[in-house]
Amino acid sequence: MREMAFKIQGKLPTPRAIPDRPCILPIKSAKEINWRGSAGGEDYEIARSENVNGPFDIIGKNISDAKAVYQNGPLFKDVTAIPGHKYYYKVRSNNLAGTSEWSD
Repeated sequence: MREMAFKIQGKLPTPRAIPDRPCILPIKSAKEINWRGSAGGEDYEIARSENVNGPFDIIGKNISDAKAVYQNGPLFKDVTAIPGHKYYYKVRSNNLAGTSEWSD
């Protein structure tokens, strides 16, 4: 679709940029994880750790922020979280040009 838009305008497509780093929002529950999306991001990965400094394990891939908007719910639900455990999360964005840095 992107290439067709440039073709209609009679222009050559510009190279894609690696997406900006997303910003994870305050987490109230492992079942309600949200973030502010990144410019140029096509999908997201989310990672979890029981230690603030890691190591982090990827627990979600190919997450669409657009789909969640239409579902009127959180962007991600950590269904594998054990009640009573404290977790730390981070998220990053992907597109055809590459992968962003992890959120803070």
